[in-house]
Amino acid sequence: MKDQEQTLKPGYFNQKPLIRAISDVKYTIGLQDSCIQTNQTAVLFLEEQANLSSQPDEFIKVLCQKYKISLGTSDIDYFKTIQYKSFILQTYNLVEPFFKELNVAYRYYNNILPTDWKTKDGDKNLDPFNQLLANLNRSQRTEIKSYPEYYLLDYYRLVRNSIVHLQEDRDEHKKTLKYYSDNLVNIILHFKDNYEMEAPNEPDKIVFEDFMLYTRSIKYFSNILNDICFPEIKTLVIVAKQDIKLQKRLMQTRNLNFDGALLKRIKVLRSFFCGHFNFSHKALRDEFCKEYLISESIDCSQYL
Repeated sequence: MKDQEQTLKPGYFNQKPLIRAISDVKYTIGLQDSCIQTNQTAVLFLEEQANLSSQPDEFIKVLCQKYKISLGTSDIDYFKTIQYKSFILQTYNLVEPFFKELNVAYRYYNNILPTDWKTKDGDKNLDPFNQLLANLNRSQRTEIKSYPEYYLLDYYRLVRNSIVHLQEDRDEHKKTLKYYSDNLVNIILHFKDNYEMEAPNEPDKIVFEDFMLYTRSIKYFSNILNDICFPEIKTLVIVAKQDIKLQKRLMQTRNLNFDGALLKRIKVLRSFFCGHFNFSHKALRDEFCKEYLISESIDCSQYL
């Protein structure tokens, strides 16, 4: 099974427990994908039936009358163009809150005060993803930008902005086309080879595969982001010591003055770790427990 996973492209798998914001976005995007894929099936079926008709305009008119809908367009190509733009919009509407949640989690798990969080580059407000990069250290930033997916996500963000703010404007594609030429043209083969899609495309030529590439790259690349954002165990111990609910539970075994007190303390610490992440990473969970108890000068070698 492991060997099989290693052959899957692009081969981005998390090594550390998933931060909840990342597991949540994977689930939510999966639900959206199923709906949009059904929508695309309906679009292609409609196009197929319209093309089979000797009078496509009349075919659309009859369907609209049947379902009591105001007359729609029979220009299927234009209809698909609008649909595919909306798919990019819908996906970004999930991506932006995800990065906001990831930023909150990163601040919490890495013990960063909100007042120390950078939100601007000079006078320019940063979007949530680039806020994250601005607050990472240089090596982490460099690592993220070494992946083509960083530029892809940034590109579709710009496509989304142009749709929202400049739709049908003469300059709608000016900024995004420049970004595409500067940052994506030279790495397009990465996406074609690893995702097997004819995308990304120029901003005025967005197709369904752009949506598929966008959503898949988020699912895969979020594994990389997860491991970069995951806290050091020593930092997580500091966070745990500031957690009021955890400290109340630990008060019962503060003095280790009864049989099984240490084991009970370990169980509480394990529960804290699993509550934030999951039950699959037992070695890391126990590493956290051990580090916590060592910080209290407690010998836990009997159990850990």
